[in-house]
Amino acid sequence: MMRGEKGGLSPMQRVLFCLGMMVTAVCSAHPFLGAELSVVMFLWARVYGKVPVGKYLRMFRLPLGFLALSGLVLLWEYSGVREGILSFSVGPGYLSMTRETVLRTILVTFRALGAVSALFALGMTTPVTELTGVLKRLHCPDLICSLMYLMYRYIFLMYQVHGNMKQAAEGRMGYMDYRTSLRTTAGIYGNLLAYSYRQAGANFDAMESRCFDGSVRFLSGKYRKDWRKTVILVILVLLEIGICICWRSWPAI
Repeated sequence: MMRGEKGGLSPMQRVLFCLGMMVTAVCSAHPFLGAELSVVMFLWARVYGKVPVGKYLRMFRLPLGFLALSGLVLLWEYSGVREGILSFSVGPGYLSMTRETVLRTILVTFRALGAVSALFALGMTTPVTELTGVLKRLHCPDLICSLMYLMYRYIFLMYQVHGNMKQAAEGRMGYMDYRTSLRTTAGIYGNLLAYSYRQAGANFDAMESRCFDGSVRFLSGKYRKDWRKTVILVILVLLEIGICICWRSWPAI
């Protein structure tokens, strides 16, 4: 390995691999493929990215909650006749749960589970600076890449400021009852909005004083080409695509 080069997969390889898995999950015609892809991407993030199991599961609870709520909505359909497994009279029609809606919900939920797992694995193994570098190599406009990084960065800054404000409010009995907690919460978010405007203006002035031209640049490392790992990733993607094409026995299709 030459001096200054890094081992492992390059950001472009990781992005293409995870996007290939995500597209395969979205195009799958059987829920087993989505479940299998979520396990594969979890193992890839654990083995390659050294992501702790507890951290992965804690962060994955939020998308699982969204998937559960979306699944509950997809289970029902509104029609003018009583039908299906369950049916409730709502206005002039009926809100029904049928066999078709159950099969559709299972398929869509597992598709989304596989796609979200691929995005999670990408986010946990690739820093945002490398992601913006990949986007620039793909000729994405500099404005979009810069806004992407700045928004990502200031989400964490605002989250930290919000935590400090909330901690200060708790120390001053700002949550002693329901009415006081509502007033405290409104005050915190109002102050947070004003602070974000002030901080954005100050940071933009600081960037302009450093000859900011609309593009945020980072030093990119060089990665040693490892054809064996590249071949393994290609084989994995082709294998999943083959399973996606061949496995079409789900009744919802």
